[in-house]
Amino acid sequence: VAHHVGDVKRRIEEAKAALKLYGHALDSTREVIDHLAAREVTKETVQRFFLECYTRDVGPVPVEPRDEKEQRKRDKAMDACNEVFSRFDSDRRLAGTTAWNAVNAYTGWSQHRPVRFKDGSAAQERRNASKLFGTEAARGMTALSVALSL
Repeated sequence: VAHHVGDVKRRIEEAKAALKLYGHALDSTREVIDHLAAREVTKETVQRFFLECYTRDVGPVPVEPRDEKEQRKRDKAMDACNEVFSRFDSDRRLAGTTAWNAVNAYTGWSQHRPVRFKDGSAAQERRNASKLFGTEAARGMTALSVALSL
């Protein structure tokens, strides 16, 4: 049983306005994706893109490590870089050598890298929330911003 409380006509107008805003957001998103998908990038551009995103999200990468800790940081960054390039290359047939492919390679690496949690189901729930609203969502927005500035 549905109870009608309040001004139904006003609520219908609010719903129409919300759907219109949603449509505008979809149009804006499509424009950004189309722009990035049309932008061809070189390997050097992808490297710069990745390094800037990685530095913003994880921290600086030591160029010339002075100790074992810095060497581990550098090795970790290089492993991540290799994984991003692997993703970029494997998606080249689908997305080309474009800025959009670079964004997807980076966010794919970021969202799917191993994370250690003790409780598997709770961990997956937290990870999904992070992808939608938390750290991973912010990293995705950073990647888009950096790609648009290339």
